Amino acid sequence: MPASYETHRKQLQLILQAWGMPEATAAGTAEIMSWADLHGIDTHGISMVPPYDERRQSGKIDMKAVPKVVKETPVSALVDGGGGLGHPNGRHAMELAIDKAKKIGIGVAVVRNSAHFGACGFYALMPVEQGLIGMVTTSASGIQVAPTNGAQARLGTDPIAFGAPGKPGEPFLLDMATTTVAARCMSCAFHPKGVLWALISSSDALWCPLFPSDLPTSCRSAAISRLSRAPEPFSEAVGERSNCLAAKPS
Repeated sequence: MPASYETHRKQLQLILQAWGMPEATAAGTAEIMSWADLHGIDTHGISMVPPYDERRQSGKIDMKAVPKVVKETPVSALVDGGGGLGHPNGRHAMELAIDKAKKIGIGVAVVRNSAHFGACGFYALMPVEQGLIGMVTTSASGIQVAPTNGAQARLGTDPIAFGAPGKPGEPFLLDMATTTVAARCMSCAFHPKGVLWALISSSDALWCPLFPSDLPTSCRSAAISRLSRAPEPFSEAVGERSNCLAAKPS
């Protein structure tokens, strides 16, 4: 029998606390990880426990770290994550950006010295719940991506997320890797027919049958082009025509 959301979230919280994370920080991090699982982003939820544990034991993550603001202006902030897990850092940064956007019209917060922070979409929706638009970007930890027509990795999977208000209960949310799929999706099953996901070498490739061959590019192009129409109702069809940030829609 599948566990309830509350059981799922509580289990994550207890694991994080057992690793030394403060209770309040663990509760917030567990909420973000559970949100990913609840919304079908299985690659960024409870499945991240093993890699987080490995990084913790190897000294790459300080589970006791808490975010600190090291520089601030009326419209911007710089947050130092202290080498901790990125979820509390990303949340704190977006909270700062939201507060500034409400006062000035726009707020931008940048995080440094931080580890993996889960699904970008969670943070992009935070300002939307306050009637604002939100944008989130992050750098990936590794170089895994070959440039267009390239055969060697030169880039990261660096994701981007964008959110904007729509009809009640129907916000617009774009949450995507800048690659065909997120790196964690490579752990999923694959099949010799479908879309090219990754170059293994100059002669071998990994394929997945989840999408027709032209869909990954067209979906991303349509979604990104939709960002330029943020002030318009996002309940309309996509493609109808032509670091954490929060801002008031114009």
